[in-house]
Amino acid sequence: MVSRFLTILLVSVALQYAAGLSPVSLFGTSKAQRVDIDFASSNEDSTDTSNACESRRIFLSAAAMQICLLGATSPAKAAADGATVYKSGKAPIVPGQKPKDKSDVKGTRKDPDFLRSIADCRNQCQSSNGPDGFAKAKEDCLSECQDICCTTYEQCTFNIVPRL
Repeated sequence: MVSRFLTILLVSVALQYAAGLSPVSLFGTSKAQRVDIDFASSNEDSTDTSNACESRRIFLSAAAMQICLLGATSPAKAAADGATVYKSGKAPIVPGQKPKDKSDVKGTRKDPDFLRSIADCRNQCQSSNGPDGFAKAKEDCLSECQDICCTTYEQCTFNIVPRL
């Protein structure tokens, strides 16, 4: 895939370069002009390298523009390669993974293990005395126990104590 992309990129840049199109002319901000490039031969002792630097700049800017216009890869191709696809607000799609069963409550706020650990923690919290010598309120204990017992994002963020 990458070698095919690079081949297409080099061919398109070479065609632009051969046609003498300036990279700026691709966006319509200036007229297309013929770019004359003279390469100094190795026999000549030329100190003027500005022409070679200019041609290198034109080539590199044309190559960078082609990468921006064509893009590195398409999203459909990336998904077909077997990579995990992340969509906002949804669980990641992992290739080869079975879809989650709707009746499976593991990791949710209705998880029996989570509810059991919250209940145990709340009982221990309410039976111990607070800094003022009195037992803590049920709401305070539930909030503290939620922070201690949660293992997933859903368990840590839901309102365990109803707001008044």
